[in-house]
Amino acid sequence: KREGEVRVIADDAQRDLDKALPLLESAVKAIESLSKKDVEELKKFETPQPGQSGETANVKMVMECVCVILGVIPNWKNMKQLLSDPKFKSRLINVDKDRVMIPVVEKKIIKYYDDPQFTPEAVERVSMTAKSLCIWVRAMKVYGEVAKGVAPKRRALQEGMAELEERQKKLAKLQDKHKGLITKINKLEDDLQA
Repeated sequence: KREGEVRVIADDAQRDLDKALPLLESAVKAIESLSKKDVEELKKFETPQPGQSGETANVKMVMECVCVILGVIPNWKNMKQLLSDPKFKSRLINVDKDRVMIPVVEKKIIKYYDDPQFTPEAVERVSMTAKSLCIWVRAMKVYGEVAKGVAPKRRALQEGMAELEERQKKLAKLQDKHKGLITKINKLEDDLQA
């Protein structure tokens, strides 16, 4: 019975994750498609001024989110350093996705996510590279929400699996004991026959 309950929890958690995985896959493809030249394009944007709107502000929003997710202080200098990092694409692809669930990170990203200028379509008018990064950021945010909902299910699954493992150990001991008793009974019957 408990094994069935654990399977239901696992299946439910997997269904939730399956909703976010296609987004993640498309985001990774968008990042993988970026060339060195594409990344260099973003470095050419001028340092945005406070309150500035327009092209640079859209790129800045995207790069600030990228910084937040990667755990880098989101300022223009750090953004340009990130873009100069030869492992930039790798860092994006291999990021700790569960980091997006951290309340501080989630809170910082949501203010951008809800901005009407923070859509792949709006950012695309400025930069195809920024569009790819915007897709990635949005996918990370959706994954974070899904993972947050799955987290209690994962804990329940881990607890259920631990309990199941303990029960299986007890069952194995009882089966060994039963096997020993059967062996004794068979020996006693052989002795009785003799």
